[in-house]
Amino acid sequence: MEQAGGINVFNFEVEGNHNYFILAKKYDYGQTSILVHNACKSPIVLGETMKDRVKPVAQKYGFSFFNAKSQNEGRWMINQIRWIKEQIKSGRKIFDIGIHRGRLDGRSPYYNAEVTELLNAGYQRVFKQWVKVDGKNFRLYEWVK
Repeated sequence: MEQAGGINVFNFEVEGNHNYFILAKKYDYGQTSILVHNACKSPIVLGETMKDRVKPVAQKYGFSFFNAKSQNEGRWMINQIRWIKEQIKSGRKIFDIGIHRGRLDGRSPYYNAEVTELLNAGYQRVFKQWVKVDGKNFRLYEWVK
């Protein structure tokens, strides 16, 4: 794509590792490469049970996830809903590992709020594949419009 001033700019996504080398300049005695980081925002992952399920999946696959910053528990739901709405608006890919079938304290109201916002925005959850993290198998879904 040509930009103002005649400079060619190439936009592309790199699956997996977003760090890569490109050829910067060729000299008589060799070539110079530079390390580049693709500035796209990483996909996010949702699901129940952050510590034992969502965070390990996020770490293995380079996903982002909601990280409650407020110490005020009364703000957590408001912040969670604001966050998922921002993710929807940004167009980021949204993955989901779903409910935690072994959860003893019932369904997560925070996860339910995220799912509700996605459904209200016209998204559908589509099964992608099974993934294995730390010896545990997870169904990985993607939310698509």
